[in-house]
Amino acid sequence: YITPLFTWSFVNCTTSSRKKLDISFWANRTGTIATSQFPLVTALGTKNSIITRTSGLALSLNCLHRMSSRVAFVILWVHAGARV
Repeated sequence: YITPLFTWSFVNCTTSSRKKLDISFWANRTGTIATSQFPLVTALGTKNSIITRTSGLALSLNCLHRMSSRVAFVILWVHAGARV
């Protein structure tokens, strides 16, 4: 899960002016990708969600919730580190 998110964060990172290796662009992209993961983290964390009712797997969804929130946390640290 972390591999595709880091790949989307750092592959083909050229700005609109064709500038490569721009740290602020990486920071913006990692922030956007981390923010896009919050609905998934929230959906996996609720007990009576549509995902739980259709799959019937409450305990394994909790593990996926923890894993996806930890990955989002790591990506947010990359975002904050690039901003600093």
